[in-house]
Amino acid sequence: MLLDAYRAGKAPPAEVEHILTRLMSMPLVPRQPAGTACLAYSDSGHDGRVCVFNIAASAARFLERLRVAGFARPGQRELIAALERRNALAYRPRTGFWPYLEGRFADQDWNHNAVNAEQAYHSNQPHGIASIRMMMEAPRPAGINPLAFVTLLPHQCSRTDKAADQVGVLYTRFRAYNFGGPTRENERRRAGLWAQLAAESAKASGVCPR
Repeated sequence: MLLDAYRAGKAPPAEVEHILTRLMSMPLVPRQPAGTACLAYSDSGHDGRVCVFNIAASAARFLERLRVAGFARPGQRELIAALERRNALAYRPRTGFWPYLEGRFADQDWNHNAVNAEQAYHSNQPHGIASIRMMMEAPRPAGINPLAFVTLLPHQCSRTDKAADQVGVLYTRFRAYNFGGPTRENERRRAGLWAQLAAESAKASGVCPR
């Protein structure tokens, strides 16, 4: 959303440059497959031991969007390519999902998986659209975070006759989404996800026929 705010004239370029500097200076997770890379979850030493695959995917996608927008640094293209290769290697074609964490057997949750699928889709990798199709066609577990479906809806408009109505249904479900009680932290998380949902809904409504 920061890059969208910059394009709309609501965020100064210095803020975008700051984020790019932080990303390019993040530590890399050691012992990754040859030709790949994975950014650490944070700059804490405890977070750089294993790869979190949606972090690799979201970093690759954002760094590429920054590059296209004119924010570029030496080594940025190479890092993007290495992150994309890491995301591709972790994909599980049988389920259409990625694991959340390196070494974990179980598939990750749907919301995080949408991040990996979108990155693969935008980098023109065939498993990107394959994952999106499998997610959109699969039965939806009870209590699923609907943000994943709104995020992927622009890539699969044919899955619903009325995309705007579908977004409305997801809003209704999202209002009931349980964060575990009315604590300040839970309310902060709820507000952040509402903002994400609003942004992704606007994108879906602009792409899919009504």
